Amino acid sequence: MNAPVDPPLSETSSTELRSKTKNRWFTPVRLSLAGALLLLVLVVGGRWIAHRLTHVYEVDARVASSMYLISSELPGRLSYFPLEEGMQVSEGDVLARLEDSQAKLLLEELEVDIRRVEAQISELQTTESVMEGQLQSRLATAEAQLTAAQAAAQDSELQRQQAEDDLDRAGSLAAQKLIPARSLEQARTEYQQAVEALRRSEAQAVAARSERNEAQVNARQIEVIERQLDGLRLRRESLILQRDRQAKDLADRTIRAPISGVIDQTFVNPGEYVSPGQRLALLHDPEDVWVSANIKETEIDQVRVGQSVIVTVDAYGGQQFSGTVVRVGTSTTSQFALIPSPNPSGNFTKITQRLPVKITVDAASGVLKPGMMVEVDINVSDH
Repeated sequence: MNAPVDPPLSETSSTELRSKTKNRWFTPVRLSLAGALLLLVLVVGGRWIAHRLTHVYEVDARVASSMYLISSELPGRLSYFPLEEGMQVSEGDVLARLEDSQAKLLLEELEVDIRRVEAQISELQTTESVMEGQLQSRLATAEAQLTAAQAAAQDSELQRQQAEDDLDRAGSLAAQKLIPARSLEQARTEYQQAVEALRRSEAQAVAARSERNEAQVNARQIEVIERQLDGLRLRRESLILQRDRQAKDLADRTIRAPISGVIDQTFVNPGEYVSPGQRLALLHDPEDVWVSANIKETEIDQVRVGQSVIVTVDAYGGQQFSGTVVRVGTSTTSQFALIPSPNPSGNFTKITQRLPVKITVDAASGVLKPGMMVEVDINVSDH
C-alpha cells in the first residue's frame, strides 16, 4: 500500500513564507543594533580620520643615546680591566690601566735630574753672591784709594810749586848776598823732596787706578756666572717639560670614565696588548636618551620643533611616554649610507625618503634602553 503524498506548496504559500522570514530579520531590536553599529563605525572612522589629519604616526623609530667609545691614547699591556657588560660606573672611575712601571722609572729619573740642576743653580747663585760682595768691596776700596792718591798728588803738586817758588826766591837772594848759601841749599833740598813726594803720590794714584780697573775687569766674572746660570735654567725648563710630558704619559695609562653611565660592551680582556685608539669598551649615559624617528619626506613639512609626541614602547607592552620634538633633520638618512646607490643604468624607481627627527622623552631615565623599537605619534596641530 502506497504512503500518502503531501500536495506541493502553491506559489502563494512560498511567497508568504519568504515574507515572514524577511520580516523576522527587520525587527526593531535588530534595526537598533545595526544603527548603533553603523554609528560606532562612523564615530571611530571619523576620529581616525581626524587623528590622521592632526597627527603624524611612525613605527620606524628607536631609542638612541650618546655612545662613548673608551680607548687608550698609548700602546701597552692591560694590567687592570674590571669592566663587564651592564656594569654601572661613575664619572672618574678607573676603567682600565696599562702597565706603567717603566713610565714611573722614567719620571723618577727626570725628577732626579731636575734636582741635580737646581742644586747646581743654587751653588752658582751662592758663588755669584759671594763674588759680588767681594768685588763690590774691592771696587769701593780701589775707588777710595784712587781718590786719596789723587788728592795726595794734587797736594804734592802744590807743595812742589811752593818749594820751586822758595828755591827761585832763595836763588835771587843768594845772588844778592842777602842770605847765606846754606839757606839756598836748604831750599834746593826742600824742592827735591817735594818733587820726590809728587812722584810717589802720582805713582800711588797710578797704582790705585790700576787696582780699580782690575776690580772692574774682575766684575765681568759675574757676567760669566750669569751666563752659566742662564744655561742651567734653560736646562731645568727643558727637564721640567720632559717631566710634565712623562707625567701625562703616566696619567694617560690610567683610563677613567668620562661620564657616569652603563657599560654596554667590552672588546678586550685583561693582559691583552692594546694599540692607540683601539676600542676597549662602549659606554652610555642612561639619563641622556632620546627617540630618533625617521619621518617620511611627504609628512616632514608638518613636523615642527616643540610639538608634543606620544611614544609607545614595544618592550613594555605598549606603555606610553610623553615627549617633545627638539630637532628636525636637514638631510635624509640615505645621505649617510655607507654604500651609495648611484643610478648609472638610467632605470629609476622613486622611493620615499626619510628624515630623522629627535624627540626627548619625559620620565624615561633608566627605563628606555638604546636600540629599543618604539612608535611615535606626533601632534602636528601644535604650533
